[in-house]
Amino acid sequence: MTDPRNRAPRTDTDEPAEIHAGEDVYAGRLENISDTGAAVGFDFTAGAGKTEFNIGNPIEVDVEQGDTYNGRVVRHYESGFAIRFEDDEQA
Repeated sequence: MTDPRNRAPRTDTDEPAEIHAGEDVYAGRLENISDTGAAVGFDFTAGAGKTEFNIGNPIEVDVEQGDTYNGRVVRHYESGFAIRFEDDEQA
């Protein structure tokens, strides 16, 4: 997924992930990642609606290999949403 809005080079991935939105936890996939953010694949028809992932909402993404990423939703796309890491750092 290449997007001219991306400022940092992205690395494609396809890792299962748990998405934490407040107290709720959903299944998704980490689709790509950079130093500043990530794209998270999510089936909106099978889980929460986009309102659970409003622009600006804080999100935590835990991937199977043990990494945790904290950020805020910055945009939606057809198959998920993008986050910008808090302070451009991963947890």
